[in-house]
Amino acid sequence: MKKIHALVMSLIMLFIVLAPAQNVEAAGKSLKVSEKAFFKEMKEFDYKGMNRYVKDWGEGGQLVSAFYMVPSGKKYFAKCASKMSYRIISTKKKGNKADVKVKFRYVNCEDFTFNFCMNAFYYMADGKLDNLSSMSEKQLIKLVNGIIDKSQKDTKFNRFKTKTVTIRFVKAKNCWKVQKVSDKLADVMMANFASNLQDLATFSISSACGEKSAYVIPETSEYGTVQKKVLVKVLKNIYGRKPELSA
Repeated sequence: MKKIHALVMSLIMLFIVLAPAQNVEAAGKSLKVSEKAFFKEMKEFDYKGMNRYVKDWGEGGQLVSAFYMVPSGKKYFAKCASKMSYRIISTKKKGNKADVKVKFRYVNCEDFTFNFCMNAFYYMADGKLDNLSSMSEKQLIKLVNGIIDKSQKDTKFNRFKTKTVTIRFVKAKNCWKVQKVSDKLADVMMANFASNLQDLATFSISSACGEKSAYVIPETSEYGTVQKKVLVKVLKNIYGRKPELSA
């Protein structure tokens, strides 16, 4: 799992290097119009469009921008995003700040996340994740693109979650922008991918020098019994021991 984490982090770091230094400023728009425009770009998983209304992407948002760089990732999450719906519950505006409380209904890509992990494990077993740090931009994107292509086959888009998120907008020069993309908002943008990944298998590095990493599968995971058994089998083959079930 450390290598899977490294794979995702490599993609994020690649985006940080290639990303433009400043956001493109949107045309003059009020808070209400800016909200509507931002949510429209969310439903299209259009990072460049959303970027016009975001001041700080935060850690969760970096994952959004990284997967947007990968053709198959952009296509998959755009399909998920197209099924998103939202309702603004309340807006509390004070000066140049506004807290907008929004209830989202969005796709929960737990089957895709499971497939992504499995395919990444197989890639790791074949040694394809051994030299991530020395890969070129094209090699890394091609690698992740291949994993996503395999992972999205036979996935369904009929599993949904609901989440209420309070988004702070701040007034910029010509429009209102999201002050910072929270992990919750990033989860909505990416069909709960990050939370599913963490829920599926939580890994921690042992503090003991030279000791192998410990890893667990949460018993509270939403994933089915069959999926858990498959994951346990794959991890046992790779690490030579079964993962522990966490409380």
